[in-house]
Amino acid sequence: MVEIARLPWAAAESNVRDMLEDRSGALWLGTSRKGLIRFGGGRFQSVATSHNNILCLAEDRVGNLWVGTQGGVRH
Repeated sequence: MVEIARLPWAAAESNVRDMLEDRSGALWLGTSRKGLIRFGGGRFQSVATSHNNILCLAEDRVGNLWVGTQGGVRH
C-alpha cells in the first residue's frame, strides 16, 4: 500500500461514509460532518452541498454526480 495523501482533518472530527472514483479519476468522499470532499490533482477541495451529512454517492452514465444527504434543501 502506498500513501498518497492524508485526510485534512482529525479522525474524530468526521467519518467517511462513502467514496466514489469518478470517470476522470477524482476521488469523492462523502463524510458525516465535513460534507462532500473531492480529491484530485493531489489536493482536497470541499464542495458545497445542502447538508454536511453525506450518506451516499453515485455517478450516472453521463457523468453527473448524485449526492444523498441526511437533510437539507433540494436544489
